[in-house]
Amino acid sequence: MFADHPDTYVEFLGGRYRGKEGVRRLYQGRFQQTFVAGRNGPVRGFLLDHLMLQDIIDVDRTGTHAWCRMRALMQAGTHKSITDTHPRGAVQWWEGGLYENEYIKENGAWKLFRYRYFPFWHADFATGWQQTRENYIPWPTKTFPEDPLGPDELVDQKMLWPDTRVVPFHYPHPVTGERASEDDLRAPHYGQDAGTGDPLFRWLCRWARGDQARGRGMSRRFCRTWCRIERSELPLLDGSTGLVGCVSMYVRCRLYTECYIPQFLYAAVLM
Repeated sequence: MFADHPDTYVEFLGGRYRGKEGVRRLYQGRFQQTFVAGRNGPVRGFLLDHLMLQDIIDVDRTGTHAWCRMRALMQAGTHKSITDTHPRGAVQWWEGGLYENEYIKENGAWKLFRYRYFPFWHADFATGWQQTRENYIPWPTKTFPEDPLGPDELVDQKMLWPDTRVVPFHYPHPVTGERASEDDLRAPHYGQDAGTGDPLFRWLCRWARGDQARGRGMSRRFCRTWCRIERSELPLLDGSTGLVGCVSMYVRCRLYTECYIPQFLYAAVLM
């Protein structure tokens, strides 16, 4: 599922896990051990329903590199019957986040290349997000091997509710071709000037500018292609046109470039 490329990584909560060994450490070490006691599958009474929604996919002109931005909404917790035996005890919570991922094609198959997840907000089910404590999940402070399950490097990516800054888009505006300004992505206090809000992290801005520079042509090309399909001017490989063709193209894109990853990944699927 993950690419063999040496620059492959997963970015999660202020840490970057590099290469397949780093990915294993996060999913099979941290998540799989914590949530399902190392099992290659679920355990009774533990819920981790991780929905991935509103995906926007762009593929470059070579057909070998793709970007995807999508939302995540998670419901998680333990059933009362296992609260005495599961390490999380009695707990149920919400989580919302955003993915800005990159995929590359290796040996004819799409694989995850740079997997970036920004979990924005959390809330206990009983009290809701109004009462969420700040820094709901502790940020990593040590790297591997000092922390046996830690990331390979720390990244200044600390954005958790009530911080509502926007993760930069990998694509420009589909009509104007312009990228969102950094001030528009800040989150100042109500009624205050944008300049008073926390700035975006420098590495994040550099990454977004690079992806947007690469993505301008592909995004406009994608929009033009989509419009031509809607007007029934461009038949697809299956011979369909118009709205049916439009849906066929969308489903085909999802099949090739969207990868669903629960927070505990099975060993057989990971590599």
